[in-house]
Parts: sequence; C-alpha cells; structure tokens
Amino acid sequence: MKIKAIFIALAAVTLLTACEDKLSEREKMDSRTVSQLDVQYALGGKTVQTLSFDHSYTRAAVEVNVSIEGLRWNMESNRNWCKVIQENHQGSGTVTLELEANESLEDRTPATLTFIAGDFRGFQIDVEQSASTFILSQPYFVAGVPGAAISVDVTTPADCDWDFEADDWIPVSRQPAVNSGEGEVTTTLKINLGTNYDGDRLGSVKLSDGTDMDAVWIWQFGPDNWSPGCLHFPSEKSSFSLVIPHHLLLDVVVPDFAGFETASAGEGLDRLVFTIPEFISDALSPRDVPISVVLSNSTSSVVALPSIKQDYKSAGALMSADGLKTFAQKVAAGESTAEWEKDGWVTVIQDIDMKGVNDWAGIGTKDHPFKGKFDGGGFSVKNLVSASHGLFNYCEGESESSAASIKDIKMAKSSSFYCNAGEWTGGASFGAIAANAVNTRFENCVNEATIEFDGTGDDSPAWVGGILGKGGEGVSLRSCRTTAGSIYVSASAPEAYVGGIAGACQSIRGCSMNGTVVGEGTFTTIYIGGITSVLGTGSVVGDNSFKGKINVKGNNKNNYAGGLYGAVEKDCEYSFDSASDMSVAGGSISVNNYLPNASTRVFAGGFIGYAASGATLSFKDYEVQTSFLVDGSANRQAGYCCCGGVLGACDPSAKVKSLTFENIIPQGSVSIQFGASVRTGIVHGLYGGVAGFVNGPASFTGCVNKGIIGQAASSQTVEGASFNGSLSCVGGLAGYCEGGDISFTSCKNEATVTALFYVNNVGISTCLSDWVGECAGGIIGCYDMHSSASTAKLTLQECENTGMINAYRGFAGGMAGFCRNATVTQCTNTGRGSSSSNGYVQGGIAGCVLSSSFSNCTARTDVRAGAGGNANDYGCNAGGILGRVEGSAETKVTSCSFYGEIDAVLSAGKPRNGGGLVGYAPSTTVISNCTYGGEVNGTTVTEAKLADLAVGGGGATHTGTTLWKLSK
Repeated sequence: MKIKAIFIALAAVTLLTACEDKLSEREKMDSRTVSQLDVQYALGGKTVQTLSFDHSYTRAAVEVNVSIEGLRWNMESNRNWCKVIQENHQGSGTVTLELEANESLEDRTPATLTFIAGDFRGFQIDVEQSASTFILSQPYFVAGVPGAAISVDVTTPADCDWDFEADDWIPVSRQPAVNSGEGEVTTTLKINLGTNYDGDRLGSVKLSDGTDMDAVWIWQFGPDNWSPGCLHFPSEKSSFSLVIPHHLLLDVVVPDFAGFETASAGEGLDRLVFTIPEFISDALSPRDVPISVVLSNSTSSVVALPSIKQDYKSAGALMSADGLKTFAQKVAAGESTAEWEKDGWVTVIQDIDMKGVNDWAGIGTKDHPFKGKFDGGGFSVKNLVSASHGLFNYCEGESESSAASIKDIKMAKSSSFYCNAGEWTGGASFGAIAANAVNTRFENCVNEATIEFDGTGDDSPAWVGGILGKGGEGVSLRSCRTTAGSIYVSASAPEAYVGGIAGACQSIRGCSMNGTVVGEGTFTTIYIGGITSVLGTGSVVGDNSFKGKINVKGNNKNNYAGGLYGAVEKDCEYSFDSASDMSVAGGSISVNNYLPNASTRVFAGGFIGYAASGATLSFKDYEVQTSFLVDGSANRQAGYCCCGGVLGACDPSAKVKSLTFENIIPQGSVSIQFGASVRTGIVHGLYGGVAGFVNGPASFTGCVNKGIIGQAASSQTVEGASFNGSLSCVGGLAGYCEGGDISFTSCKNEATVTALFYVNNVGISTCLSDWVGECAGGIIGCYDMHSSASTAKLTLQECENTGMINAYRGFAGGMAGFCRNATVTQCTNTGRGSSSSNGYVQGGIAGCVLSSSFSNCTARTDVRAGAGGNANDYGCNAGGILGRVEGSAETKVTSCSFYGEIDAVLSAGKPRNGGGLVGYAPSTTVISNCTYGGEVNGTTVTEAKLADLAVGGGGATHTGTTLWKLSK
C-alpha cells in the first residue's frame, strides 16, 4: 500500500465551541482568536490522506494531530460499516474505528470521516475497504481430540484461479466447483481431522490466488483433558486455552461462573485463557461449561467449543435447585440422604433459587416419607412459581420421641403455589412447607408465598395451611410464621380445614400470621383460623399471634372463622391466660359471601370463631384488636351471622358448658355494610365487643369495650329494606346471650353501639314469641328473648356505659336492649344520648324488660324513643331507667337515679310513653325510692310535676320519689 502525506490548512477560521456548556478561559481564548487550524491523520505513525483496509474485521486507532491543544473535538462517519467509537477528545489524540468484515466480492463504497469542533465541520478523510477474494462459510473451527469432519464453502469470482495449502496434520479434499450465478462459483473443502495424540495445536488451510490470501483456521485440543466425548476437568480450579487469529475474534461467551483473559500469541494471533473455578455441588453430578467464541465475519458468527464437563466436589449440604431436586428423588426412592447431612441434619447453606423449575414434586412420598432432620439455616427457597407441591409432601418420624424435624427454612415471596387437587380421594392437604406430617417437629419455618388451592373432592375433607396442611399424631409447630403471602381456598368438598399456619395440628406455639386467608369455594363446612382451623381434645396452643386478614367468601354453608382458631370441638376445655399464653388477636375479618340459605351460619371471632356444645373456655387479660366487616349490602339469606372480639358464637342448638371472660379489652370495630333498600336476609345478626352469641352459662368480669359496635361502613347507606323476620342484636360486650346464667361484673363500654338493621313494624309480643326484633345495649344487646320459661338469670353489677347507644328500630338501653330474669345493681350510664335514635323502646339503663330487678343504678344522659319499628299499640317508650316493662311478673326499680331529657317522639295515632324513671310499666312493677330530674317530653321536672312525669304509661305507681336538682 502506498502512503501519501496530506497537509490541510485552514486560514482565518473562527471556531464556535458550543459543544461544551462550560469552557475554560484558555479554551474561550483559543476559540475566539485562532486564525489557523491544522489537522493531520496518521496510521501506524505514518501520515495518510486516505485510510485503506482489507476485507477483514478491523479495530484501528487513527492518530489525529490538532494544532490547537485546548480544542475539544470529535469525528463522525457516514457509513454504518465504519463506526467511530465515541470518546472525548481534547487536543491531539487518537480516534478508534471499528470496521465490519467485508463479506462481498466488491470493494465497499468509501466511508467519509468528518472532523467536528463545535459548529465547525471539515477536514474530511476517506476510509476504503477492499473486496474479499474468498468468502468462507466459516473461517474458524474448534475440534476435540477425536477430530472432526469439516465442510467449508469457498465462494470466489468465476475467473479466480485459486489454490490451497494445508498443514501436514490437516487432510483436505477439494470438491468440484458449483457456479452460483452472477459471476460467482462455490467450492466445498472437505476436511477430516485425525486423532490428536500430541498437545493443543492451531493449524490452517491457506487459500491464495497469487495476490490475495485468506485462510481457514482450525484449533484442535490435545488429549491432556480429554475423556470420551468431551473436555473433562476435575472439581478443583482449572484452566485451558485456545488460539485464534486476532482479526476473527469479536467476542467470547462464557457462563457466569467462568472467566477468560486475552493475550497476544504473536503474528496476529490471540490466546484465550479460560478459567473454571472450583465446583462444589449438591446435585451429585458434573456441570456443563458452555463456551463459545463470536467471530467477526457475518456468515457464521458463533463457534461453540466441544462439550466441557467439570467434576464436582460434594457440598455436603443443599445449595441449589438441582441439588434440592436430587435430594427429593433420593428420599422418594427410600435411599440415603447422608450426602447432604452434617451431624445427622440435612443442611441448607445458601438461598435456593428454583427459577425455571416447573416439575417440582416435593420431598417425601406416602411410601417413603421424609424421616430425618432438615435444617434450612434461615435461608429461602425462591422463585418456585405455580408449584403444585409444597417443599415437603410427607414427613413421618419413627415415633413422637424419634420425630422428624424441619427448621429454619423460608418460602420466599417470589414463590407461589397452585394446587388443583382435581378429583382427590381420601382427603387432600397442602402446605407451603409440608402437606402431611406425623411425628414431626416444625420450628422457625416461614412462608411468604401465595397459595391457591382449587379442585373438587369426594366425600373427604381438605386441609390447607400456610406452613403445614395436615398434622397428625406427634406433630408440633414452634415459632413459625406466615407473612405477606395469601392463602386462597376455592375448592369444593364437604369440609375444609384452613389455617394461616396449619390446616390441622395438635400443638402450635409461638406462631404468627400476618398474611391473608380467603375461604371461598363450596363447602358444607369451612373452618378458618389465622393460626389453625380447629382445637380438639389434647391440642396445645399458646403465644400465637394473628395480625393478618381473613375473608369469608364463596358458597359455603357453615363458616367458622377465628383470628387465632376457627373453632373449638365439642366438650373441649381450654383456659387462655395472657400471662402464660401471651397470644395476640389483631388483624381483621371480613364476611363477603356465603351460601344463601336459612340454615347458613357465619361465626367470626377475634380469638375463636365457634364453640361447639359442651366446651369450657376461659379468657383472661387480653387486649383484642380484631376488627370485623360484614357485607350486608346484598340480599343474602343466612340463619346466623355472629361476630365477637373474642368469640363469634356458640352452637345455637346445644349449649357450651361454661364461658369465662376476665379483663378483656376489645378495641376493634364491628362494621356493617348496608345497601340502599336492600334487606340483609340474615335471620340472626348478633354482634358484640367480646362475644357475638353465647348459648350457655357465661361470666364477664372487668371487661372494657373500646371498639365501635354495629357502625355503618364508610359511605354506606344506612337504611335498608325491612326484614321483619330477623333478630339483630348489638352490645358493647355481648350481642345476644341465652341458655344459662350470664353475669357481667365491673364491666364497661366506652364506644358507640349502633343498631341499624331496619327490623320494622315488629311488636313486642311478636319479638317474644318469634325471637325477632332489634336490640342494642351498652353491655349486652339482648338476653334470653325466647318466650319459653327459663330459670336462667342475667346479672349486671357495677357496670358502666359511657358510649352512645343508637337504635334505628326496636329496643335500646344503656346496659341492655332487652332482658328477662335480670338483676342489675349499681350500674351507671353516662353515654351521650343519640339525637337520631329511633327505637320505639329505649331506657337509660335497659330498654325492654321482663321480671327483673334494678337497684342503685344511675343514668345521666338523654333518652330518645321514636316510632321506628313501632307496631300495633306499643307506641314510643322512653324512660330514664327503663324504657318498657312487659309481662305480668313483678319487676322492681329501687333506689335508681336519672337526670337528662326524655323524648318520646310523637307518632300519630300511637301512644307516647315518656317517663323520668320508666316509659311504660304495668301495675306489677314496683318503683321505690328513686330520684330523677331534667325534662320529660319538653316539660321540666319540678316538685309539682314529679309524680306525673315519673312513669309514662301502664299503670305502675312509685313511692319515695325525689327530685334530682341539677343543672345540665
């Protein structure tokens, strides 16, 4: 190639250096005062006026000499095949060009490089690239020791008389040329390499037509690292190399764990040195090391090296998806797992990424369950997506004293499970950590993954849990957690047992649930617990925590949901004392859907949803923060919907043996979502701060409710269509109680209690005979409304209400909305009166009462009764102590006091019974030594009016009545 010098001068040029936002003072001076700019180009130290290259891929450094050293500049090309690598330039320097290989038989149209400085453009220089004489289908090959059969197509001009010369160890045969048209012919070279018994070597088949030359290059590995079919390396750190012409090398592709370096091998050759680090594996098999080089020619750009295998050094533990799968296969085959054990424990030593694994079968089978000890080391199983099996399927220790153990393992949030049980038989179970377990201990296991359980079963149940599905004899869970993830159970079967921690397990301690459990699908009965579904005989629980969400949905008939435990079985005895139990009931429970049926039950409790007959339960010293939302915006029929901060409900058809609540402080709300002109269809809607529905003897001592009960959910229409066949009861502590002696001692309600159920036009006689109506009370909504004779008694002693009582229909009272056989002593109501309260029987202490006794009670509030729900001739009844007394049995009101406003709202054609002590009371009512003051139906109570305003109607008389002289 001839090289000619070029000198280019530019006179009187003023450069604008606008390419930089900020220029130094020196740069500004140079750009303003320059009168001549010299630019020279050089290649390999020789000044040139044209840049000429052959057809090969090239990266070239072109020297650019600039006469103004402070000048900032760059260059651009007008052809894609000639690229300027963009760099920052100031003063003299180099510019890097990258030229694609010219895979054609014609010279390329020259590219032009342009010098740029600010707005100035000039000092152009052409770049030429000559044509190929030989177009090769592939210019470089890598072969193993046994050699290879290689075919190379060589395309040349039709008039090219070319020949080849090969190294001695490369036999080549030339096939007849084929005219491909347009002045080109293609000839195939057949190359058959023999076995290489020496070392690594690089050879070539050189092609020439007298003036132009090219070559086919071949690298063949030697026998040092060769085993049949592949390069084979030990588990230790290893290295090997190959040589490739520099102009053919564009890139190298190695796996993430491998590395390489490039060094000059002389005469235009590069040596690539590959390094493979030590391979420690838990999968008990060598690993593949896929390596390839990317060539600069465009016809065949990627050349893969022969198969490379590296042996493994046993990790002695689990650390990868392949290892975990191999481990599961060994367990399923009943084989030894000693390869992964340390001191008898199968151990995990790093997070396990299951990305790409879509055939996970779980660990353990029914025939070969996992019997050993598994230590997750606190690590996570990640990216196991839409898996139909949890981490373990079956776990079964030899005995309870020789149990299997699983500890310190987490299912990460990036994992998820979808179990379509299909037509299961004999029961189906699923858990993120394990599906089934017998004689197994679980400790500090965590699930953050989402679980979806679907399918249709036979006549057998389903068990689903965040950690464990079904735990049999000798199974315990300690310090396990379900966080962030959700559990969706949407299957169909007679029964489902669902738990945020375990579907079923006898022993659960120190566990917590912060995720979401959704119970939908179609089940005759579904038990849902934030911790577990059901507590049976022999269950051991304590120090558990629920701060998540439970959503009752679907088309299920019996829905039993508890923040901690869904239900307690028949005749079980449990004593929960926070001093030893230390459990936490928080979170929320929402009721959105259920089977529309008159016998459907929905029981939800912050601690326990449902107590079966004969159960004995006691609760002491808990602050319960569970909140409830009942969706009553649609016309869904149900027999019962009951919510309570501790207990949802007892079995309506069979009594519990005993319930005890001591120093319970509910702080969560019970909200109802109403719909405009839509009847809820719930026959018994019973809601309380501590218990929704109690059937059997119970005592409440020192309990204080701080959560709003019965409020309308935000932005919901209050008034629904009337459903006159329902009993709706709300109470600060209990919604409805019957079936035994009930006592409240030193209890208090501090929150608003609201009944907005629109049970309309239901007379008192209908309430007593049909067990219907609407009741609201600061302590209890309703006690024993059944008309059948009962010897059971209600006792309220030293109780207090400071919350507002708001009844839209029916009965309301500061202590009780309705009660019979009640003894109420030393109770106080100072809750603010509701100006919108519209129930037709309302009293400062009790609403409607039968055969009861009230003594030393005080109400300092306003009492307003309206025509809401008023039927027949009952009218509106408002009394400072009692709203209305019913029945022929004696009721006593002794030494009670009231001060406030009595407002029996006038309703046309109906009685207006307003009294400072009792709104309405028959002559069998004994009222003595009471005090009252304030206003009655707009009339100020004075000594002169004292006798007339004490009793609104009914014929009862009073003695020893005195005036309470107090300004409001």
